[in-house]
Amino acid sequence: MHILRTLIVAAFGALLLAGSATVSLAQELPRPKVIAVQVFASWCEPCLDMEAAVGHLADRFDGEPILGIVLDVTDLSTRYHAQLLAGALELDELYQEKKGTLGEIYLVDGKSKALIETITGADDFEAMSAKVRNALASR
Repeated sequence: MHILRTLIVAAFGALLLAGSATVSLAQELPRPKVIAVQVFASWCEPCLDMEAAVGHLADRFDGEPILGIVLDVTDLSTRYHAQLLAGALELDELYQEKKGTLGEIYLVDGKSKALIETITGADDFEAMSAKVRNALASR
């Protein structure tokens, strides 16, 4: 989670430094076809068990039009930020429905925000990869 916070702070700093150039840059960037949403808590064993697989998935699909986000519901502060992030990405309904379900990754259509597929801890790495590949191919 510290890495995620560091990345967010660094991205925010870059936006501040870039000023008006940010608008033109944002218009050139592609939109994600799929958003991979993990609802996470530091005290959740299934969440912790999936950490290595999540890292490997990120490596395998690097450069693909998929956005991976973590909605951290560990405590009141992180839960508040998770709500803000979900709202900013128009994932309010998914967050409200899934915020109590931990240890899963939800593959969501980047445009409609509809749930495509769910990755669970019961899936091995190849099954997880296949679900991501299929979600990307169907968009």
